[in-house]
Amino acid sequence: MRFETHPLPAPGVSHAHFRSYESGFLLRTPRGAALGIDLTHQAICFQRAEPSTVTPRLFNPLPPTSDHPLGGLIIEEIQGHPPTLPDDLPIIAQTLAALHRLPLPPPEQRPPLASPPDPMATLVRQTEAQTAFFNAAGLSKTTLQRLREDMEQARKAISLIETPAPTTLIGVDTHPGNFLIDAQGKGWFVDLEKLSYGCPMVDLAHAELPTSLLWASGRKIVLSPEQSRIFYETWMNAVPSALAQMAAPWREATRQWVRLRSLSWMARWRALTDSQIGASLPPLLRREILERIEQCFQCDAPQT
Repeated sequence: MRFETHPLPAPGVSHAHFRSYESGFLLRTPRGAALGIDLTHQAICFQRAEPSTVTPRLFNPLPPTSDHPLGGLIIEEIQGHPPTLPDDLPIIAQTLAALHRLPLPPPEQRPPLASPPDPMATLVRQTEAQTAFFNAAGLSKTTLQRLREDMEQARKAISLIETPAPTTLIGVDTHPGNFLIDAQGKGWFVDLEKLSYGCPMVDLAHAELPTSLLWASGRKIVLSPEQSRIFYETWMNAVPSALAQMAAPWREATRQWVRLRSLSWMARWRALTDSQIGASLPPLLRREILERIEQCFQCDAPQT
């Protein structure tokens, strides 16, 4: 199978995409900034998600070649358009529900995908470790103080929840830019390499937070209470009632922690982009990412 020499105009941080001369196929290959990505692990992510029927099918791995020295995965090309925000958020909720409805394998069958015994505690630890970059990211003293206060509020919120969080297959990187809507109005989740087992509220929060909506659209979008209600109710009506009931108490605390996870990831980019994680990206893409990160921090600031 031959592939064009120029990537498709996709803004992905970790991957470039090349269209096949034969229709229906894409090559997904890591960018230089993603040298640590394990393509075998990625292939398993695609295989685990395929029964949901809302993710691209995996066809074959592509070994390293002169044109693509990092190799890649040959996957199904989804013909669709980016979501119109916020109008298409209910479609994203339905797409996530299809992923979350998949039967949960027993613990011994979940590797190599991560499946921590307490996924919310793991989210908290990972986020807290990443917040070390807040001080190195050139943020204002006012912003740093607000983020410290937000961390304390988030810790308190999660400590008050008495019921265990449900565990399902989750997409993790579920901001709206990682979805496509096809001609029939069906939503597809297309960025699968971070799949793991965890609380589905993490996926929902990452799909609807203002920073995620801005990252995907370039516009500041804050959902109205009615839009938020419709989004979450769409998901709850599309999953088994037992899962919806277990997940409901985690909604607000998860939103707080996913917001902090996103902002701390962006702070890490600001702190390390020139020396490490962004240095090998094309200059235009690196500049666009940093500009979008700056917009997200501005979007997150309280209104005066």
